[in-house]
Amino acid sequence: MVFIIVALLLADLPYRMQDGTRIDIAAQAVCLPHKQVLFFGGYHRDVCMLGFKRSDDGRHFTLYNYGEIEEKNPDLKKAFGTGQEFHISGVFTYGAAQGYEKYDVVGMIDADNVELLIRQ
Repeated sequence: MVFIIVALLLADLPYRMQDGTRIDIAAQAVCLPHKQVLFFGGYHRDVCMLGFKRSDDGRHFTLYNYGEIEEKNPDLKKAFGTGQEFHISGVFTYGAAQGYEKYDVVGMIDADNVELLIRQ
């Protein structure tokens, strides 16, 4: 049991160490998954909270300044659920922002650039 608790605490260690640093990631625009709750199976809502799923490890993120980014890129909202990938760069903050506590997210990005990623 102790091993499981230690493993869970260390699972996000690379992200905790990146808190406050600039990151560049490739991620899909998705509806964020709800956290799983030990005894009740998880939270369930019919609302889609928009976020991003990192392409290389499947972890989820939110954008701190989503409204501002969406104004610059109105096609962003249309891409949710399509599997389209984006290149996101900005400053990473570890942990769930207020309002995202029930969602399985690693952290949020104060993005300065979000652009469509076209793979060759």
